[in-house]
Amino acid sequence: MSTAYSGDAGTDPATWVRRRGRGPDDDQEANPVGFFKDIKSTLGSATEAAKSSKQMQAEMQGIQSGEVGWDPNDPAFAPIEGIDCDTYARIMGGLGKNQIMGPENVEEYVTGNGVPPGRWGDISIGWTQRMQQYPHVANRIGTLMSQASM
Repeated sequence: MSTAYSGDAGTDPATWVRRRGRGPDDDQEANPVGFFKDIKSTLGSATEAAKSSKQMQAEMQGIQSGEVGWDPNDPAFAPIEGIDCDTYARIMGGLGKNQIMGPENVEEYVTGNGVPPGRWGDISIGWTQRMQQYPHVANRIGTLMSQASM
């Protein structure tokens, strides 16, 4: 007869009740606070993520309102052929708002707003490339364009 059935099971009669980890020495009962350490770490990470998210939301609102994210000394905002970011956005918003179409009409409108004659295509391509390269430029131009088109 085996010792488990004969009553002589040794010091630990209910070995099947103990939970074991993957390794032979990985006894979960031996270190019960490990689980709570993980929860504390997880909650700390979640708290930091929430703070970071709130900060990002505040920055995004500031960028969208035009209050944050604008450094006139940033090379990304350097004028292209004399046309700065704000002027470009204002012109683009005005083109949309006034539904100006056709090359002659666009040329007349942009030259009336300070663009050198015949240069609008290059200027527009330049600002489009900057917006693709620098998200903060795209945010500012998008915000200003939407304000100008209202």
